[in-house]
Amino acid sequence: MPDQSTFDLWLDDQPKNLRCLLVAIRSAILEANPDFTEAKKWGTPNYWLPEVSRRTICMINVFKDQYVRVEYHNGATMPDPESRLEGTGKFLRHIKIREADPETLAAITEYVRSSEELARSNPDSLAR
Repeated sequence: MPDQSTFDLWLDDQPKNLRCLLVAIRSAILEANPDFTEAKKWGTPNYWLPEVSRRTICMINVFKDQYVRVEYHNGATMPDPESRLEGTGKFLRHIKIREADPETLAAITEYVRSSEELARSNPDSLAR
């Protein structure tokens, strides 16, 4: 399980109106795999599995005080059964989140699992 203090230190610097949402999103990510390595890269929490690759599987990104994005580093090639993924980059896709409703949090967990499964089968699917 990732070190809570790393996340808490980052959380202290985030907009107050998004902190509960950020905690819920982190929980949804770790529900997909509690063995993720969690570290701050590019100023935000990133999650990966060292046995697969040092490349990020997903990350949490805050946009001003308006919303949060969960970014999937192989989102361009992973399944999107609910058509939630946005973006046009070569690898990266994201889901914008404004509230922590149970349906959205469950979708985050499932998309993280899908991203991880794709990364395990093809580590080169992850953005560099």
